Amino acid sequence: MNTKVSQGFKRLFVPYRIDSKASNLVLAFLQIVVAVYVCFVVDPNVIGMPWNRSSSGLTLFELSPLLIKELQGYLAPVSSYPLFFALIFALTKTVGSLLVIIGFGTRLIGLLYLAVALLYLYNYSYISEFNYVFPIVFIVFSALLLYFGGGRYSLDYLIGRSRGWLS
Repeated sequence: MNTKVSQGFKRLFVPYRIDSKASNLVLAFLQIVVAVYVCFVVDPNVIGMPWNRSSSGLTLFELSPLLIKELQGYLAPVSSYPLFFALIFALTKTVGSLLVIIGFGTRLIGLLYLAVALLYLYNYSYISEFNYVFPIVFIVFSALLLYFGGGRYSLDYLIGRSRGWLS
């Protein structure tokens, strides 16, 4: 594999090294709790998933019409492409959170979380009943994921170890 590509994957997957077992457990616990909160508590009915299909009335992977309608009221470019941004938002919130729970691609998901949070903040004055909890949780969680990565108890760590990127 090309050395530059390999180095890029290494930066993406290798978590920040923490030697303390307790600190690694706390990091893993925090990541799992916040990802579960984002996936299952923060507006869980934005996309039809196996766990919410009966409560949301959406078919599998169907986007919520309410989400699309809300995004049509945002500033450009969101209002110009509400279906695209609804898909990005919903997949980041659900599939991205599930990937964080297993610890795969956590830095990439951190970037997506940050983008979603900044999108909300950019449209602050256009959102009725703006909820500050959502962007604040996403920004803090994004910083945690971007800095630490998946931690020692993640698939990212196992991938890094199997590739010889970790000592």
